[in-house]
Amino acid sequence: MVGFSIFIRILLSQPPPSLTCWWRREDDPPSPATSRRPSYTGVSTTPAFPPHRRFHHTGDAPQRWSTFPPLIAGGHNSQVQSDCMDDGGSLNPFPQSMEGSTTSPLSPMQGAVGENGANNEEEHTTTHEDASTQNPTQDESVREPNEVGEDEPSGSEVDSLPLVGPNAKYDENKMREAIANWVLGTEQPFTAVEEVLYVKMVKTAQSQFEKFSRAASRADCFKIYEHEKKKLKALTKAATKISLTTDCWRSSHQRVEYMVITGHFIDQNWRLQKRVLSFVHIPPPRTRLDIVDCIYKCLKDWEIEDKIFTISVDNAAYNDRVVRTLKENFSRVKRLSCGGRLFHIRCCAHILNLLVKDGLAKIERVIGEVREGIKYINYSEARCEVFSNVAHQLQIRDRKLFLDVPTRWNSTYDMLSVALKFKDAFPRYAEYEPHFRHLPTELDWKNVESVCEILKVFKVCTNIISGCDYPTSNLYLIEVFRVKQTLDKGSLSENAFIREMVSAMKEKFDKYWGECHLVMAIASVLDPRFKMKLVEFSFPIIYENSENHIQEVKNALYLMYSEYLEMHDTLVREAANYGSGHGGNVVSGRSEGTSLGSGWEAFGEFIKNVDLEIPEKSELDLYLEKGVYREQGQGGIGSFSALEWWNVHRLKYRVLSMMAMDILAIPISTVASEATFSAGGRVIDPYRASLAPETVQMLICGEDWIRQLHGIKKKLKVR
Repeated sequence: MVGFSIFIRILLSQPPPSLTCWWRREDDPPSPATSRRPSYTGVSTTPAFPPHRRFHHTGDAPQRWSTFPPLIAGGHNSQVQSDCMDDGGSLNPFPQSMEGSTTSPLSPMQGAVGENGANNEEEHTTTHEDASTQNPTQDESVREPNEVGEDEPSGSEVDSLPLVGPNAKYDENKMREAIANWVLGTEQPFTAVEEVLYVKMVKTAQSQFEKFSRAASRADCFKIYEHEKKKLKALTKAATKISLTTDCWRSSHQRVEYMVITGHFIDQNWRLQKRVLSFVHIPPPRTRLDIVDCIYKCLKDWEIEDKIFTISVDNAAYNDRVVRTLKENFSRVKRLSCGGRLFHIRCCAHILNLLVKDGLAKIERVIGEVREGIKYINYSEARCEVFSNVAHQLQIRDRKLFLDVPTRWNSTYDMLSVALKFKDAFPRYAEYEPHFRHLPTELDWKNVESVCEILKVFKVCTNIISGCDYPTSNLYLIEVFRVKQTLDKGSLSENAFIREMVSAMKEKFDKYWGECHLVMAIASVLDPRFKMKLVEFSFPIIYENSENHIQEVKNALYLMYSEYLEMHDTLVREAANYGSGHGGNVVSGRSEGTSLGSGWEAFGEFIKNVDLEIPEKSELDLYLEKGVYREQGQGGIGSFSALEWWNVHRLKYRVLSMMAMDILAIPISTVASEATFSAGGRVIDPYRASLAPETVQMLICGEDWIRQLHGIKKKLKVR
């Protein structure tokens, strides 16, 4: 495990291959190099300074830095404050205090835990412990790192973490910090730090390691959580707009409901960010107002209530009422884009799931026949061996048969597609097993093949629109167009079986996509490969009254552009007023009574008049008039990034790039692709469900943040 290797390397005092430091003073202007650095990193990547002593990289060190020795690391020269270096010369994320004494991160805990790791109340074997009533003091908890700056190095690579230096000594603080990252990022129980073999292993690698309790581990995790939350708040503060997704979870052994709220935005480095903001318990009876209240509390806590752009939910009836209430409340205090017509985003993956579910219900008999046949064969090892011998005789070299999970239609597709390869083996197997009665006919296999062709399209579309690492809103329209083409082709099939299946799916398609979907269209226009051409090409196939829908998209597009133009002009005026105010003071102080001040004022008035001249064509007109971007080579999802294109052209399209930044951040699926195929819900394990709500939130959010920090992906567990 990646997280486990971090603190093992600390134990062995092995330095990382590179150490990159980026510093600049807060009052110095940012350098281009700094602006390109990602601004969200982990606890270990940057030493923490008190707010009045925080420095950032500027490229050229100020004169006051001349007294400090340079640190050459990773190919970059930086000046590092002396109190951030430990005795061995490595960066210390817990620097010395102002008095010069090293502040210990550990403190004696109230209700101390003995050497055996538990007191009378802690002698249980649950996965996590809720010690919310205990407040660990300085001996048992890692001291909270100080606030860090906004411009920090990326922490995606574990080996680049400056945990140890070339001559570093063992640091208990860094060890405890790395263990807390491991506990959070890999879903370890707090009790893992008390396991006998775990302690023995760590002590073998580093004899100076001192065992600590589960309660101390919990306190360490809370420190990491609070520190990461401060950094994430700084990241959200810099975002112009934030789109939300909500999803409901439940406990497996109780009727307890939770709601996860995730924020999606594009940072100033033009990177798509996705962060879990809240994981809260929804009190019964889970009314509309209860859910609205939970969302508002989350927005208030993160101070982003004025930045909300859209909210994506699944298609449950109560969610429609929740979004309606939120929309009314937001409309009273702030203006929503396009009059709020973009505010509510229905989960596209959920809609596709419903389409497939309705279609499969029409062909349950054929699917059931194949499923029961596989059940019979997989019942015993002897039957599997006979079937395997039959397959070898027929020179079928594919993998063995497997059963599907009925609530996950993608597994049904996989089961059918594999069974198709063994269709000749089923009748031969019946000759060896006279009790085998589940023999699909030749027509059944033909129908299964046709069903798999349709399901394959839905599976590919679902995987694409449920991605988390790239924008999906600009891919929405072309994938819906592909689905529409597949359904239209199926409705004209000569096979009545397929026509019956597709008719149910088309009915659901028209219910959700029968009306023009503005986000789907506007986002595709802001993809330079499509612009208005995809709308003009696909709408006549998707909609009957396509001309009116195309005009509706154009009107909404220009309305939204005018809103962003007004926003941009406001920002420019504020910047000009700020600059003239500060610049005027300098001029008046140096040349008061001379003609220099008058010259600046006259030139300023001239610039204001020039800026008032309206250009003949807007950025939107220029963008649409230019031809579409043509990819070199084969193209595809992974070969082109709309974000990178807008980042390159942001100076040419200053207003339109702001608009693209917010539109491309809109998620069109509320859950990751691993969960979109499931008809079941997301389930929290019974151990976490037994903890206090604040502890559960710390574990869920902390895990997401630590995994994002180290670039570790997780497969979502669903039922």
